[in-house]
Amino acid sequence: MRWLAHHFEEGGWGMYPLVACLAVALLITIERACALLRARPDADALLDALRACLRVGDVTGAIAICERNRGPLARIALAGLRESLQSVPRIEAALAARWMLEIQPLARRLGYLQLIVQIATLFGLLGTTTGLFAGYGFANADAGSRATMLARGISESLNCTAGGLFVSMFALLALCLLEGRARAMREELEEGALAIRNMLIDHREHLRWNGARAPLDRPTYRTAR
Repeated sequence: MRWLAHHFEEGGWGMYPLVACLAVALLITIERACALLRARPDADALLDALRACLRVGDVTGAIAICERNRGPLARIALAGLRESLQSVPRIEAALAARWMLEIQPLARRLGYLQLIVQIATLFGLLGTTTGLFAGYGFANADAGSRATMLARGISESLNCTAGGLFVSMFALLALCLLEGRARAMREELEEGALAIRNMLIDHREHLRWNGARAPLDRPTYRTAR
């Protein structure tokens, strides 16, 4: 801690905005990581439970399962189940609309991390520039004072440069990891939505909900890209 406090003091005013950028980046990273972990779909268990209900045409039971599960895939399935007795295009439209709603929050606030990557670099560069100005701005002072001010200015500029690079690298690494996880979850939700769509079609002739039955048509099947 003393080492960090020393370099923070040596970095001058430029270290304050860098610490603020680091704090914001940490908060966004923790919040997004927790949100993505909570939103992670348990696709296999949910799809198995839905398949068991739909195999016997129990739409009501499938809806109850989705309502007990608060995950994004369950909400997508619920949208399709509520249209399960309608035409296939309506089922597809309901699933697609809900999928779009569920993937939008996955990348929320990640743009701020990209902004911090750029701002932290600029703050570090600004601190470097002002530190060099301070070090070379005492031409009328005596030799000893000039040497002291030059050393202090160089120390300030180097600490600001290092601080800006560190904050930028941290924010960039967090951004890459969170974007990768969000992209993987989008693909998982897309595959799950297509599996639910095909499941509703596969057991379409058995589906009953409140005494009604689904119309018998012959839609085409789809697979995930």
